[in-house]
Amino acid sequence: MPKRYSMLVSENLRSYFYDRYPLLFEHEHSRRYLQLMLELMFPSWTDPSNNGVVLTRERLAQIEEREADLRGGRYSGKELLQSAQEMGLQLEIQEASYLRGRARTVRAHWAPGLMDLLRSEMLLLPAERDKESQLEFVDFITGKRIPKSAPANIRRAVRKEREQVSGPAELQILNHISPQTHQRFEGNMGEAQEVANSIDREGRRLSNLTTLFALNQRGLAPTYTTSLHSPRYYAEGISMAQLSENVRKTLLGGAWSLDLVAAQLAILARQWELRGWQRVLQDAPAGGVWTQVLRDVKLGGLEHKAAFKTLVYSAAYGMSKAKLQAQAAEAFGPEQADVLFGTELMRELLAGRRERQAQLQRDGGLLDRNGDMLVSLQERAASLKAAKRTASPISSLLAHEAQAIELDLMRPVLDCMRTNRRFRIVLWLHDGCYVTTGYPEAREQQLIEQVVREVNGRAAQAGVATTLTSMKLL
Repeated sequence: MPKRYSMLVSENLRSYFYDRYPLLFEHEHSRRYLQLMLELMFPSWTDPSNNGVVLTRERLAQIEEREADLRGGRYSGKELLQSAQEMGLQLEIQEASYLRGRARTVRAHWAPGLMDLLRSEMLLLPAERDKESQLEFVDFITGKRIPKSAPANIRRAVRKEREQVSGPAELQILNHISPQTHQRFEGNMGEAQEVANSIDREGRRLSNLTTLFALNQRGLAPTYTTSLHSPRYYAEGISMAQLSENVRKTLLGGAWSLDLVAAQLAILARQWELRGWQRVLQDAPAGGVWTQVLRDVKLGGLEHKAAFKTLVYSAAYGMSKAKLQAQAAEAFGPEQADVLFGTELMRELLAGRRERQAQLQRDGGLLDRNGDMLVSLQERAASLKAAKRTASPISSLLAHEAQAIELDLMRPVLDCMRTNRRFRIVLWLHDGCYVTTGYPEAREQQLIEQVVREVNGRAAQAGVATTLTSMKLL
């Protein structure tokens, strides 16, 4: 995904924005302010706890084209936000909090009427947009009217950039999947919009609609990248990964959904030798793992699943107990957080983590199965310092270990993609993915079942209490 991009919108929508924020549009550096507005409308990363747009220093530096200043330690991003506010853009800024383990988030309070107009435009089906005059749609940043060929040109540019991303062979395959593979799902866009528009929560509803709007212009194919401090493959920028699960499954109707159930919990239970957690995961009925887990930690129903998963990830990635408690208090309320941390399972989780951290310290880093050093604490500390990251080396290696095991469990899926050109991953989500093949139904199901068996055999051999489930989306 281009790090700086515009958006094609109706001339009416752009004029509405112009009339309400003239200083931003007429500023000598208007591009950076309009790019900021686009990021707030079409975010590449949001914080689920407050629906705020995550605007790190890195992202703001990209918007301002000041990456060199960032690398030189001469950039914070605060000036851009402050000046935008001075020129009329009302922003609710929640600064980064080390205690809460949270990046800076920003929410825009738009002028009256703008969100209604934006929502109505987001609901236009692609076919309805094509019926409109080519002169009615403009580039949001430049205001230039665009020809009907513009979306196709944008897609070609995005594809070219995607295919130039360097990385391992698997990443190259993911980034070179034929456009036709994803185009077959674009016919589901209208139905996906209807599902998105039916979401009760206003923030999530608009977030899904704007993501679909952007994907309709740029194409559904994600751009994957790697991180220096993680073995994972990440979908960069706006992608289908940002959609709510029910919207995403509607959009990808016809594909297969593969999901590694409670993967991070199961991996932690194995690596940190959490007997209580392993017992819960092994004894839970099929399809009822999260129901059982939430009951045992006194959180009740599945409405708390997403927040608890986030808490588990935070624990896996080394967040301190104080930060975890603050995060739980915000998600579940102070009293319920106290109950949660008083349960046997949570006490065991934190005790197991302390022991694993101590073992990493004794070993001097992360060892492989043969006892050879994979990543030393010294190497990771130097790497984090060079990248100006505040995470501790121990926390970083905790995350690295869990993510590496997760990737290893999913290896048969990637191997099938690598050896069988008809097996295509349309969206990779670390502990799951969506795939399609060019085979007839019987052969396709046979191939999916083979991959599932291989992943589950790998998990059983590693002693990780998880299973890969599969479902053909209708």
